[in-house]
Amino acid sequence: MAKKWQKKELDSLKGNAALRNLEEWAQELGREESDVQAKLEELGLQTRAEGAAVAWYEDPIVGRFNQAIEQLQAGKWKKAQGALQGIVADSEIPEVAEKARQMLRVCDSRLADASEIPEDPFLGAVFEKNRGNYSSALELCKKGGRTDTDDRFAYLAASIHALAEQADEAVAALHTAVQLNPKNRVHAFHDPDFEGILDRPELEQLFEAS
Repeated sequence: MAKKWQKKELDSLKGNAALRNLEEWAQELGREESDVQAKLEELGLQTRAEGAAVAWYEDPIVGRFNQAIEQLQAGKWKKAQGALQGIVADSEIPEVAEKARQMLRVCDSRLADASEIPEDPFLGAVFEKNRGNYSSALELCKKGGRTDTDDRFAYLAASIHALAEQADEAVAALHTAVQLNPKNRVHAFHDPDFEGILDRPELEQLFEAS
């Protein structure tokens, strides 16, 4: 018996069907291709043809990315940072999310040079991470149980542990981040911060849908 379709799965299909082919959707949703195909036909949707390139220009996230780059070029670092963080969280296209991450590192570096720790605890943790103060960054991430309830802090803690070569802690934190927000599975697969742990057997199942 096929498992019941969840609202978030249906919303993802309705908004992004043409961005992936049938096989990619089956992997992303953890379902059989026949199950996905039946639901697509029911909804009157079509996936991207096998082998066809993703048309980035058809996704509104690209417009948001371009606006963020304009803010970055204008030196509006905090505005660009907030916009890029939103793109990283919302993008269904791994390539766009990775480009946003690269630009986000530029913003983070510029803001760190200002020698002013942001009031926002997440930005504060990013600030400390970029300075190489991993223990301080992790303290901010974990304060008040943030890594257990907020996927941003769980993901950031995982990346810090990975950079600090604390593989076991990184794996545990990354599993939590993905449980809190499944999009983090794809983000982590393309994030260079995790290059040192991607071959860990504990992550094989986690990344098999990336």
